[in-house]
Amino acid sequence: MTKLSLAALTTVIMAISWSSAARETIRFSCATETNSATHDYIEFVYAQFFDRLGYEFELITTSVDHTNQLMLSGAVDGDCAHTQPFELSAAAKDYLRVQAPVGSITLGAWSNRPILDYFKTSSNAPRLLKVGYEKGLFIAAEIIQRYSLENTVALNDTQEGLNAVTQGEIDIWIDKVRNMELRIYKERPPNMVPLYSHLVYPYLHKKHKALLQPFNELTDKKVEETSYESFLSSSYRTKLLKNSGKIMHFGCAVQPSSPAFQSALKIYRNAFKVLGYDFYMSYLPTAREASNVKSGLLDGSCARSSTFIKIQTDNIVAIKTPIANTQIRVWSLSPDTKITNLDEVARSGASIVIITGLVNLEERLKNYPDINISRVTYPEQGLKLLASRRVDLYIGAKELVLHALKTTQINEPLYDAGLILEETLFPVLNKKHSAIAEALTRELNQQLKPGKTQLLQ
Repeated sequence: MTKLSLAALTTVIMAISWSSAARETIRFSCATETNSATHDYIEFVYAQFFDRLGYEFELITTSVDHTNQLMLSGAVDGDCAHTQPFELSAAAKDYLRVQAPVGSITLGAWSNRPILDYFKTSSNAPRLLKVGYEKGLFIAAEIIQRYSLENTVALNDTQEGLNAVTQGEIDIWIDKVRNMELRIYKERPPNMVPLYSHLVYPYLHKKHKALLQPFNELTDKKVEETSYESFLSSSYRTKLLKNSGKIMHFGCAVQPSSPAFQSALKIYRNAFKVLGYDFYMSYLPTAREASNVKSGLLDGSCARSSTFIKIQTDNIVAIKTPIANTQIRVWSLSPDTKITNLDEVARSGASIVIITGLVNLEERLKNYPDINISRVTYPEQGLKLLASRRVDLYIGAKELVLHALKTTQINEPLYDAGLILEETLFPVLNKKHSAIAEALTRELNQQLKPGKTQLLQ
């Protein structure tokens, strides 16, 4: 074997070190709290993206306004998550949107006074009310316009907004729900109304255009492989248990800004409190929520169909308390289209789009192999496909569609073409929690008055 001299060996070691150090660093801005699960999840997932592409990764956490300044000056290679309204700003001019969404954010309104009813009725706000929001939060501008809010002020961050509410400097604070959930309960104003949800996307500087396609593919694949909920379960569950004792973490396929989500959250939180558990509930797309409940990454689901329950008897335990009814309906671009069953869809030759994971619909579609089916992750994506005339019909759950229509800009009128399926929904637990099923049934029956099983209507 050839022996290396000390000088030669040193040269080899230096070359290896230089090769390792020479990897370019990609720096992303991110408007999230540094000491939060969200921050650590983003850093964990994006570091894996760029490691696969041959780069080091650095996450710069700062305020929304400062992320916009960094992007405007070109000081960062990308941003972890922005909504599409961001693209109308000057800060977006040199950045490209990655097509695969990495999640969603929900805005809410908080106040120390019971003055938030006009958000529920879509009427104009009293002009004298002063409303604060985080500087640079583009989707807040949409809310200001929608509700004709005239007396507004942009503040630097969540803490400054909370201080302003407490000191009476503003009447209402608008913020991301996840930001507020990081605050202990007593710090939050007692009155809250959820507003709108938006999908969020990574943005990449144009100088890295060559990375856009592989980054998009990795994003779509990795978010499915390592969901926020699986990361939370694996990396944060131990920490939460130390702080809070027993925890139940459910998934739910309706957005947090939906009244259905808020109603379910209240009911489950009260029921599990009696059983000695803290309760958390996260929004997930339908298919991912089902997968995480089956695997045990989530402890249960807020509402699943009897079809799903029959198929998954080996993985889950159904709670025999009806929590909701769901309607699967058809949407069309024509007001004249009327559909009452899948036979009519098949005979018409229409192409359809559905969301993945809607088991009660998927099972029935197995009997119609000739129907041309497109599948998407989010209702918003399906409705946009319909509006762009790339499919003829959208078929999905009424609650999800109506909420998406309220929170998504659709440039074409869409029409309800008819009901094809109605089914009762039930809570489910992962089978590892079968021992508490009877007790949970009893407590849910206490929470739900007879006949009030219409959370998702």
